[in-house]
Amino acid sequence: MQVPSIRISALIFTRNEEKQLKSLLEDIKGAVDEIVIIDVCSTDGTIEIAKKYGARIFETKPLGFVGPCRMFGLSKVSHDYVLYLDCDERLNINLKAGLR
Repeated sequence: MQVPSIRISALIFTRNEEKQLKSLLEDIKGAVDEIVIIDVCSTDGTIEIAKKYGARIFETKPLGFVGPCRMFGLSKVSHDYVLYLDCDERLNINLKAGLR
């Protein structure tokens, strides 16, 4: 019996994260099937960096706290499995290998 393929969305919340975002996107490249960025009013190069990595980008105003942003983000992902990441996080080798 063939095991069904697992598809994973990375959900990242940003606000002026150009210094951290490229490194994160390099780290998860190939480990996830989709990158969704929820950006809260960035004024730096965050959006341009995300576009270079093929991320789906949704911009929003500040929603007060993280809860509403998470719900908004979940409404934008395409896959059942979601990996929430902050821009200063990286996947260790065991997690990267174990995602699939």
